[in-house]
Amino acid sequence: MTNSRVNLNKISKVAELAFENGIRLHFDSILLFEHESHPSAYFLSILALEEFGKYTLLDNFVWHSRIDGRRPDEVKELDRILWHQLKQKVFANDAEDFIPKKILDDFRSGKLEVLKQNAVYVGLKRIQRKTNLKSKVITPYSVGEEKAKRQITIVNDFLINLTLSVIKDVYIIDTEGVESMLNEDLLRELTEGWKFKGLKAISRIKQLQSIK
Repeated sequence: MTNSRVNLNKISKVAELAFENGIRLHFDSILLFEHESHPSAYFLSILALEEFGKYTLLDNFVWHSRIDGRRPDEVKELDRILWHQLKQKVFANDAEDFIPKKILDDFRSGKLEVLKQNAVYVGLKRIQRKTNLKSKVITPYSVGEEKAKRQITIVNDFLINLTLSVIKDVYIIDTEGVESMLNEDLLRELTEGWKFKGLKAISRIKQLQSIK
């Protein structure tokens, strides 16, 4: 992005594709979980939520650009969207109700990025960008079934709530392409494809289903 002004239609399309890719990564994480590849399932689930965070950031960027006017620092704003920790924090804000309090701080503190990397690489702990040669060996095999299941459930609960909210006209999505994805077919895939749900999600889903 070298131009001082960006093409808002293109950014809106990137946002839409990011959301679609997030859905793909989510279902891929379920497939890996079913094949008992728990570390990789956990890793992909975090990538999925980052894509949803990216969508929110880009969608907000386009909306504010059109409503509040164009800004001279647009390129810098868009560059920030590449930060993994920012996307994780944004998702945490969007899905706060479905993230257990005991791990919500991981999403907002930057620890989730470390946990994500530890799920795919073997290595040693790093402190202030320096490797601690005396630390314990970090291995992806430390990510077990429960940790992966909890992470995937967070994303699935978020998607079911969002999809059902759109179907019931509780939420309105500005990006038309994303709104069209959030339909009965996706809801069925999410519901049938992953049997686990958090307690708050169960309560919220019942409330939404009761809306006529």
